[in-house]
Amino acid sequence: SQFKFETVESDVDKVLSFLTFGIYNNEKIQVTVSAYDVNNAENAKSGIDYLEENHAEIQLYNGGEKIAADDNSYSYDENGVLSRTFTLACGENEFKQYMLTAKAWDNVHNESESYTFEKPDKAEDLYSKELKAKPSDSADTEVVTNTIKPIVTSIISEENGNTKKYTDENSGKEWYSGDDINFFISAEDSEDYEHHTGIKSITAKLNGTGVDLQIYDYNKSKYIDLPDNYFSENDVEWINEVTFNTKGMKLNEGENTIEVKVINNSGMSASKPYKFYIDRTAPTIEKFTIITDEQSEDTGRVLTNREFEKQEYRYYFNKDTKITVSAKDIGSGVSSISLITKDISGNEEQENATASNFSTDGSVTFTVKAEFKGEIYAYAVDRVENEGEKKKPDDLIVETQQHHNGNASVTMSRAKASYKDNSGLDLYSGNVNARVVFEDAYAGIKDAEIKVSDYTNTVTNTISVSVDNNGNITSSGNGSVTVTGTKAKNTNDNLITNIVIDYVVTDNSNNIKITTSMTDRAGNKTDNVKDSLSIDKTKPVIDVKYDNNEHTTYGGND
Repeated sequence: SQFKFETVESDVDKVLSFLTFGIYNNEKIQVTVSAYDVNNAENAKSGIDYLEENHAEIQLYNGGEKIAADDNSYSYDENGVLSRTFTLACGENEFKQYMLTAKAWDNVHNESESYTFEKPDKAEDLYSKELKAKPSDSADTEVVTNTIKPIVTSIISEENGNTKKYTDENSGKEWYSGDDINFFISAEDSEDYEHHTGIKSITAKLNGTGVDLQIYDYNKSKYIDLPDNYFSENDVEWINEVTFNTKGMKLNEGENTIEVKVINNSGMSASKPYKFYIDRTAPTIEKFTIITDEQSEDTGRVLTNREFEKQEYRYYFNKDTKITVSAKDIGSGVSSISLITKDISGNEEQENATASNFSTDGSVTFTVKAEFKGEIYAYAVDRVENEGEKKKPDDLIVETQQHHNGNASVTMSRAKASYKDNSGLDLYSGNVNARVVFEDAYAGIKDAEIKVSDYTNTVTNTISVSVDNNGNITSSGNGSVTVTGTKAKNTNDNLITNIVIDYVVTDNSNNIKITTSMTDRAGNKTDNVKDSLSIDKTKPVIDVKYDNNEHTTYGGND
């Protein structure tokens, strides 16, 4: 009259999945088959009745094979219904399929026709369910006990919209620049390709929070929300069209985790984590290192774009100079570094280079060619195309001696002389006011010197002038010395390009030699400007002598 399916008593926490195409569980299933003989209702001696020596019988079959009944399997109620219980067992990692039919015999061994059970009319999870018997020589609905797990076969991610993606070849980490990411999930109901119970559900969580899944609808040619009854109404052994997008979801900077869980109809489950990484933070320029033949020197200060307004030169070289730019990125790593040179005329050139190592840090060495005066600045780009802020060291001058010779001058002047000495040099009768003008319009003046020597080449006066990098001037020398330093017109930098020294030559000597030297901030020199003069401060002396032995008498007077 009926088939009753239920979980065994020790597993009441487990439920049976009753679907329109089968009944599934991952543990034992008890099947109770009940039979009733209408003849027994009117004291028919041949009816269904349970007697110790001569009793009716119920037998359950899987196809044509008998299924062993449980011990003490029979029961008989006051309404004349005889029932017998059978247990469908299942071992570890095992799949068993049953196509159930049953027969009954009355007390005189009249055999009934074959029965199976009617299909469940709707999908539901229950601890037990009674299904009406119907005559049939074969079953049309399977009963399955299964302990083989399903499998999440793949989780794939790809960038969408403006979001950029980078996959680290060494670690396999997937980095994204934003939250517009598509995920695609594939799953199968069983690790064993020969045995299937169908997928019951697929769920996904992002950092512990559930997400709404979609599935591709081929009839509509688009993705739609995954229907609640999709798996219960369809026998789905595998699926690869499940997707979701993370746009608008809360994603962590750095590591994020997707957890996908699939459950098959027998209640076995499997989970698979999938990690991905978000990098919204742009890389930063950490330092500039200037490399010369003698040494490497970190520039110290790294200025931001907001500090570009004042031009301050601090680094000076007289030949091509290498500069290593180092950048750091806390996420996907530095991909490239760009160096921009901007000269004092406003001309810009940019050079891009791939970072030299594949980690969070990167460095690139650039060459700044000679005859450059201006500023350099750099920025870095990470592997998901976040572009960092431009930064710069203090400004730079690279000038060769040859270029210096065309931009520097030393001019000497003094008061006009009225006489010439025997060597043709200007001859003065007293102290001489003199002036030397030092000029270097490109790299600026670092120091200047005037030396005065007498005819014996003994230095009688040294006038020294030094300029520090802030444009402060100090000087030393004997006598009256006036030093004036000025910057180039229309500049806001720290270079002193003009120094005027007014001094007095006080020697009393013929062939006084005046030599000059100037060094610019790049180390180039101008020291070939000289002058000579003579000063005679000694008054002439008239010396008269009288000789008594030899004399002449004039008018009687000696």
